[in-house]
Amino acid sequence: MTAYLVIMACGLALCMLFAAVLLRRSGRRAFTALPAYFICAASGFVFAKLFYVLPMIPGEFSQYGLRALTLINAEHFSFFGGCIGVCIGFVLAGRLTGLTVSGSLDVFTLPGTLLIMISRAAEYFLTNRFIKHGQIGFGIDLDPEAWYCFFPVAVRDRWDMPYLAIFMLEAAAALIVFIFTAVNGTKKDPGDDAHAGRFLWAAFLLMDIQIFCESLHNQSIRWGFVRVEQLMCAVGLILLTVFWCILRGRRTGRRDLRPVWLVCAMLVIDVGVEFALDKLPDVPILVDYGVMILTLIVIGITGRKQRRLA
Repeated sequence: MTAYLVIMACGLALCMLFAAVLLRRSGRRAFTALPAYFICAASGFVFAKLFYVLPMIPGEFSQYGLRALTLINAEHFSFFGGCIGVCIGFVLAGRLTGLTVSGSLDVFTLPGTLLIMISRAAEYFLTNRFIKHGQIGFGIDLDPEAWYCFFPVAVRDRWDMPYLAIFMLEAAAALIVFIFTAVNGTKKDPGDDAHAGRFLWAAFLLMDIQIFCESLHNQSIRWGFVRVEQLMCAVGLILLTVFWCILRGRRTGRRDLRPVWLVCAMLVIDVGVEFALDKLPDVPILVDYGVMILTLIVIGITGRKQRRLA
């Protein structure tokens, strides 16, 4: 746990230094990164805790009471909530130094994506090899004799049993989004600065990929077969698609919500996939995940089109 906290503190410092460089290059106040470090750390912690406790209120409060809000247990935090909190923290720091909300988010796109990559990779130190309980970042258990049982594909628990290293898959996904956003960031789309277009597109991609990655986790915040962070990502994808459709409608004078319904339909199919994974073991797992990947590709293509038309 100590190693994780040290890596996160250093990773946040690195990302804020990166943000300061981007701010300076864009003619804005690089000083924003200094208060942002402390505000992001605090708001990230608060939102990570709230996004775990609120969905789990009955169990958390019956077991811990109000102490549930301050309990330091790696399993009792939401990664999605932490991301929301860090982004809000950077926006608040930007407002203190005169940056607009869209300007803050635009600058924070690359540092924020880099921070996600670092924090996912750091989850290696939250596995039960180090904190002695739970299965944070683990996927299915693997055959110890299989040729692919090596890091970073697999990670071994405290009993030397190999599991699929989902946290490394998530780190790799964040790295791909980071590279994709960095390479395409030199070409601004109309309205990017006004509507934090690059930030929202990076967030859309990360949430789209996370629906698949979250499904692979052994340990999740759950309501039955419903994975709460998957649900949060789904809501985020719908809201962003609605936002881009509204922008497009304002520009063209035509309201077309068909892309929203398409995204909703794909997400409903994913709910069915999750149900099948939990309740229908006779359905081949490759079929389940094949269907899910196809739906997420459709969502990604739909989002990309709507973002460009907005």
